[in-house]
Amino acid sequence: MVSKTYSILFRSVRDAHAAQDALSLETGQSYEKRARTRVRVKNNRLVFTTVGKDPASLRASVSGYSRLAEYLKNIEKGA
Repeated sequence: MVSKTYSILFRSVRDAHAAQDALSLETGQSYEKRARTRVRVKNNRLVFTTVGKDPASLRASVSGYSRLAEYLKNIEKGA
């Protein structure tokens, strides 16, 4: 097993919680077979912890969640 923890800074705790709520639809789903991601809020940061069976699945999951979080952050900037 391989793992990675990373975070993305949001403007406020409220925005981080809103992003967490949006991403919660993706976490824990049946298609997360080779890698699982846990999303939590710490202050105004969205913290991701991903555990994968192999480096390729870990990298794919990290990339996917990072991309989604950046989209949400861009929506936050536009609001």
